Amino acid sequence: MATVISFCNQKGGVAKSTSVINIAHCLAKYHSKRVLVIDTDPQHNTTLIYGTMSPFDYPLTFASVIRDEKLSLEPCIYPTKYPKHSEKTKYPTISMIPSNMDMFGLDGSGDPRSSFLALRDKLTEEIHDKFDFILIDCPPNINVALNNALAASDYYIIPVKSEDWFALKGMQQLQAHIHFIRESFNKNLNILGALITMRDNRTNLSESMSTAIASYFREATFQHAIRNNTAINRATSNQRTIFEEDPKSNGAQDYQAVTSELLERVGAQE
Repeated sequence: MATVISFCNQKGGVAKSTSVINIAHCLAKYHSKRVLVIDTDPQHNTTLIYGTMSPFDYPLTFASVIRDEKLSLEPCIYPTKYPKHSEKTKYPTISMIPSNMDMFGLDGSGDPRSSFLALRDKLTEEIHDKFDFILIDCPPNINVALNNALAASDYYIIPVKSEDWFALKGMQQLQAHIHFIRESFNKNLNILGALITMRDNRTNLSESMSTAIASYFREATFQHAIRNNTAINRATSNQRTIFEEDPKSNGAQDYQAVTSELLERVGAQE
C-alpha cells in the first residue's frame, strides 16, 4: 500500500512545491521508490516542473477528479520528464496528476461528498499497489483541494519558512482545520513533521525563528532543515529539481537528508 503524504501550509512562499518536487525525485532516484505526485494547487508550480507539456494542454487534471464523480484516477495520471527517458535509467518513473488554474473554480461546486472525499474514494487498491508513495502538493489556503488531500492522506508535512515571524501566526487555524478533518473524515491522519525551509544559519533571526518552530511542534519538527541555497532558486527558475541542477549543492544534500528522515519517520509509525 502506498503511503500518502500531504504538504500543506496556509502561507505561500514556504517551499512547499519545491519540497514535494525534490523529495519525490530523491525517493525515486536514491531509494528506488515508485512515486505519484498530485498537484492540487491552482498555481501549478509542480506541474510546470514535472510536466511534459503546458499545464493547460492536459485533458484531465486534479480538477477533473473533483468535478466528475464517475471519473477514475487512472486516466488522470501522466508520466513526467523525470527520470529522463533512457534505457540507462535505473530508478522508477515519477508519475503525476497535474493541476492548472481550473482549480480556482472548484470551491462551492459539486455535492458535499466531493468537497472532502472525492480523492479518497478514487484511491483504489489498484492505485495503491502501483506506488510506494503518493505526495500531494496542497494550495496555500483552506479549500476543497486541501480538504480532499487531507481526507485521503496518512500523514501531512508542514513546510515552515525560517526568518518569517508570521509563519506561525496562521498555524492554529490550520491545525484546527486538520483536527476537523481528522475527527470527521480521516481518523488515521497524523503529522509527519514540520519542515524548516530557507534557513540561514548566519542570522540571529533565522536561529530564533527555528527555535520557535521547534518549540511549537516539539518532536514533530524535522531534525534536518533546508538551508537557504541559491542553487534551489536557480533550479526552480530552470524548471528542474535540485538534483538535476546541482547534485553536490547544499540544497541537494539537505533534501537527501530530509528524505532519509522522512523514510525513518514513516517506518517508525507503521
